[in-house]
Amino acid sequence: MVRSPHTNPRDLAWDGQYIWVLSWQAAAIYQVDVGGVAIEEQVHPKGYTLYANSPNPFNSSTTIRYAIQRTDIVKLTIYDELGRLVRTLVNTEKQPGDYSAVWDGKDSRGLKVSGGFYLYRLKAGSFVQTRGMLFLK
Repeated sequence: MVRSPHTNPRDLAWDGQYIWVLSWQAAAIYQVDVGGVAIEEQVHPKGYTLYANSPNPFNSSTTIRYAIQRTDIVKLTIYDELGRLVRTLVNTEKQPGDYSAVWDGKDSRGLKVSGGFYLYRLKAGSFVQTRGMLFLK
């Protein structure tokens, strides 16, 4: 099998007729007909996404899901309603895929924050998205 240096074994799938190769570099899915030489390219439907946290509103902890399309430095931060940094949940390089982080309602010092409206912001490469959540005490 020919492997690209950008291909991970989890990016390959076999459905009995085709080998599906997921290319994160090109943001495409290639369908390879192993019985012939047909190759079909499709645009990868998933890009950078920051999903709604769940549960929302919450009173003890909430899960924040996100997806990234390319290997990037990912930063997921929590801000209060005045825009002050409360806590950084993620600040590291991530491979393409789906991820989640749990916020326990605590600030960067480990202290419980007061109830209210908070913002969570995902930055990955040039992608930036912010959403809101409600913390109930």
